[in-house]
Parts: sequence; structure tokens; C-alpha cells
Amino acid sequence: MLMPAKRYIFFLVALACALTLLFVSIILVYHYVNKPSDTIIIHNIVLSDEIENRSRLTGTVSRFSYGTRQMFLFFNFEKAQIGTDIEVSWYYGGKEILTETYTLEEPSGSRIYCLLKEDGSSLPKGNYSLKITQGDKTVIPEYVFSIF
Repeated sequence: MLMPAKRYIFFLVALACALTLLFVSIILVYHYVNKPSDTIIIHNIVLSDEIENRSRLTGTVSRFSYGTRQMFLFFNFEKAQIGTDIEVSWYYGGKEILTETYTLEEPSGSRIYCLLKEDGSSLPKGNYSLKITQGDKTVIPEYVFSIF
């Protein structure tokens, strides 16, 4: 059996070790959880023909009525490094019709981007798609939608 002084020293050493491990684990979790990644994370993607209507989720295919003048892309992002450039590319009939580069100035947030014709007329009937890339990395898979 340990004498009272030895028990006290043993208790202090065990407590010091436990607190050190706790401190190191908190630092490691904070560092790796809050660290920006090489590729941003995009979620809550919504494709809509109205800026007030964010309720139409695209899934893999969406259909919109002819007469649509613009398509809005809404999404949230996180784990971006400040100054990250992303490209939003829109396609019609398999051909690229618009690609724009945007710089993200914060590590997380939400964005709205729009496809519309310069003259404000209706978008033509047919099959469309969009992609978001970061450099040579695809951030989201191709989203397909149509105007009928």
C-alpha cells in the first residue's frame, strides 16, 4: 500500500498527464477541424428560376417552363481559403455558353449566381447543365436541368 505522500505525488503526476493530454487533444481538434481544405465544400445547392424561390432543389435533373428569363444558382460553402477562385460554368446543348471566375473572400458563406441572356429575352428550350470547379478540381458534379 502506498504511503500518503507517495499517493499525493502519484495523484499529481496522473492529473498533470491527464490535463496535458486534454490540452494537446483540444489544440489538435481545433487545428484540423477549422483548417481550410484544398477543395472547398459546397452544399445546400438550389437551382431556381425565381430569386425568391429557393425551394426547388435540383437533385440530378430539374425542369423549368419555357419563358424562363434567368436561372439562379444558390449554394452554401465552407472550408475555403480566403481568396479562393471558383469557376461557375453553364452549358446549353453540351456547349459551354458562360464561364465566370469568382473569388471567395471568406472561409464560409453563401452565394447566388445567375444565367441570363444579355437582351433579357427568354432562355431557349433545351438541355442545360452547370459545373463548379476550383482550378482543375471538380467541386460539384455536373447538374443537369432543362427548359421545356
